Order: sequence, then structure tokens, then C-alpha cells
Amino acid sequence: MNAFAFILSVFFPGLGQVLLSRYLKGLFIFFSIIILLDLSFIIFPFTLSLPAYILHTIYCILIGIYLFNLWDIFNIVYFRKRKSLQEKKRALLKQGIEYYLKNDLYEARKELKNALKLDKDDIDIIYYLTRVEKALGEAGREKQLLNKLSLLDLDKKWASFVKTTERLQ
Repeated sequence: MNAFAFILSVFFPGLGQVLLSRYLKGLFIFFSIIILLDLSFIIFPFTLSLPAYILHTIYCILIGIYLFNLWDIFNIVYFRKRKSLQEKKRALLKQGIEYYLKNDLYEARKELKNALKLDKDDIDIIYYLTRVEKALGEAGREKQLLNKLSLLDLDKKWASFVKTTERLQ
């Protein structure tokens, strides 16, 4: 549905937004383009007394509205999907932490690895997965995750954990 709305909006500006229930914005874009096209191709060419810069201004406005249309439909389609992925990642992380706290380490590992597939550079997921691997006795995997955590943790959120763990090894 989202892909179809994007394609529809490319060929008929504004109608993709209407399809995705953004009626006011979609109809505004659609009718703005129709009115400006009427002005530029039907009404103004027959009136020779108008300067050419008026036509150029209308063309620029048309291009601006069309580009706004593409930007808007892209944001609706892409970022809605992106937001749902973030929510799914947070749910998997939460579930993994709950399994870890219940000492169900294999289920925790499974959930955290699924979350890591959605975002390979999330330091919170890497941190908890490192804790799970340590609890499972997977020293090699723990070391890899610890190195990745130390590289990605630019804000030093988990720096004390990394230092403590490296000292213990």
C-alpha cells in the first residue's frame, strides 16, 4: 500500500497522500498543481501583455510544490516504516532484558540477537548481549561484543562496564 501510494504520488502529486488518509494536504497539493498548470499553459500564454518572469515564477512554484509532494510522501512512507522498526527493536530489547533477569539466558540471547539484526550498532543491545554471553561462558563472543561496544560507545555510557570487564579478563 505504501509503495503504491508513493508511485501514485509521483505521477499524480497529492493523491498518494489522499490514499494514506492525509486528505487535506493531498488535496491541497493536487489542486495547487492543477490550478498552476491551468494558469501557466492555458490562461497566461494567451495574454501577451504579461511579462515572462510571471510564467517563470509559476514554473518555480510548480516545481517547488512537486518536490514538496515527493519529500512529504517519502517521509510518510519511509519514516512510518522506520518508526515501526524502532518500536519492534525496543520490544525485542525489553523482552531480552526480561529473559536475562529471569536467568533464561538462551531466550535472552535469541531476543537480543533478533534486536541486533534490526540495528547492528545499538550499544544497549550490544551491552546486554555481552552480559548474556558472559553469563553463558562464551568468552570469544563476549570479547568480540566488548570490542564492538567500546568502539561504538562514543558517549561512554557503558565505559565503566567495558573497563571492568577488560580488567577481569
